[in-house]
Formats: sequence, structure tokens, C-alpha cells
Amino acid sequence: MPPRKTKADLATRANNLTAWFGQRNQRNIIESVAARHVDPVAFTTLMIYAAQRSPTLIESTPESLLRCLVMSSRLGLEPGNEVLGQFYIVPYKNTRLTNTARRGGQIGQNDTIRDATPIVGYKGLITLEMRSKLVTAVKARLVYPEDEYQVYEGTRNELVHVPHPAADGKPRTAADVVAAYVVNFMAEGPPQFLVMDFEELEKKRQRAASSNKKDSPWNTDREAMYRKSPIRAIANFMPLQAEMEIAKAIVYEDQMERGTTLGELDLGIDPTMEADAMAEAEEMGISTGAGEPTEPPEPSEPSTTQGEDDAF
Repeated sequence: MPPRKTKADLATRANNLTAWFGQRNQRNIIESVAARHVDPVAFTTLMIYAAQRSPTLIESTPESLLRCLVMSSRLGLEPGNEVLGQFYIVPYKNTRLTNTARRGGQIGQNDTIRDATPIVGYKGLITLEMRSKLVTAVKARLVYPEDEYQVYEGTRNELVHVPHPAADGKPRTAADVVAAYVVNFMAEGPPQFLVMDFEELEKKRQRAASSNKKDSPWNTDREAMYRKSPIRAIANFMPLQAEMEIAKAIVYEDQMERGTTLGELDLGIDPTMEADAMAEAEEMGISTGAGEPTEPPEPSEPSTTQGEDDAF
């Protein structure tokens, strides 16, 4: 069934998605890739709930929803749980599929087909760092103009930050950020820190493939993305093993920042099983263009699944 804007049709699509995710083939896909501590049933329930409560996410292709769930399960981060703020799913508009379906009369002129896109929140990266057992605690902070702030490197190797309120008493925004830093308290050895100044943060934002999309977290939650950036950067200096979940997360995010689509990521899904799952979605009337080549998503209206301002 193509996506519709009416409550009745959205409810029907949600029910069909629930039934589809509950099929044995989809369960087998999740179980085959999930981290050891993951409950596939619980993660699937969270994914379905996230889709049901979002009129934009419910319009996403079943292929993209399945791949988000696979990535979440591989990393062991609960999908769409805004309380934990670990793993978010943002529905970007797929302009090519939408225009094709509109021209063919498969959907209305006001309807949209979307690609569900995974975003690992900075809290998720912290969780993965601590899960590695190399780190016992993590502090990720932003620095503002009024703060006392000094960085000493070389033999002293010290970071001093004394926060102060804004001089005018107004809430701060991303435009006020001077720098972002992370401090990893290590299981062995002294704490490690990494600082990124505003220019470095902005260069990272501009390199991100999604930065030109108005509902990208780089535009809707920029301060949180600033906070996330040094966490990502310092992980590259940790002695990570390829099988560690945080190493997988960094690989996935690096590829997607370079413009790799979700469908092109090697998430360990058996291609035959995925093809069977998409054929089943078509039979159940929930296919919205799955199986066709997916191009990088285009801007769309802001999503309702982005959660707290500091979630990313």
C-alpha cells in the first residue's frame, strides 16, 4: 500500500509493517546479525513503535526500515528510544521514487516516499566506548565565550575548563560555540582528551553528505553534533578491534558521511534473505519502491523522530 496522509491509511500501513516485521524471514535476518546481548524481538518492537508514532517515518521504504533495524541490532543500540538517545532514525525524502510514484499515479501529489536513515547519537557513541572496557567514563562538553578555558599539550598535557553563564543571560546557540571536547577516563593510564575548535567542527559539518538537508541533525541539532564530533575523533586513537561495536559504528558513519547510501553498506545481511523479505513486503502491500536503486535522499520537512536537542 502506498503511503497516505489520512490517519486511517497510516494506521493500516503501520499494522501491515507490524505484521511484516513479525514474519519469520525478517526475524531470521535480525537474529543473524544482532549483537550477542540484543533481544531481536524487543529491538523490532522499538522500531515498529518509532514508525507508528511518526507520520513521516511510516512513509519510509520497508528496505530502509529493515536496514536501520539491522544496523541498530549489530551495534546493540536501541532504535528510536528517545529516552536513551543512542540511535535515531531520520526519514529523508526520496525525491526520485516520490516523483516516479506520483507520475504513475501510485501515490497522491501530496504524498511522499522516504528513506529511513540511521543516526548514532553521541550518547550511543559513549555507550559503545564504555562497552569496549577501555574507558570507564566519558565527558563531552561545549565551550562558550565566557568560559575559562585552557589547553596544555606536550609534557603537561592538561585541559582546564571552568564554565560560566552567558553574559546577557540568554540561552546559548550553536553560533556561540567556541570549541567542543571529550575526556575519556581510561581503565588503565591517565585520562585522554581531544579538543576541536569551531573551525574544525564546521569543516566536519561541511564534509557531511547530509549537511545540505534541512532536517539533518547538523542543522536541527548542531550543538549535539558538535559534541559528538570529538567523541568520534578520539575513538580513532583508541586500540580498537574490528569486531568492537564502536569500530563498526565509525566505519558505517564514515561511509555515510562520504555519501554512501544505506543500501550500499555491508551490514552482513544475506542478500537472498533480504530479497525474499522485500518480495514479501510487496505481497503484503507495503512496498514503496524497495528494490530499485536508492539515490542520496533530498531535503524534506523536519522529522518528528529526532528526540531531545542533545540526542545526536
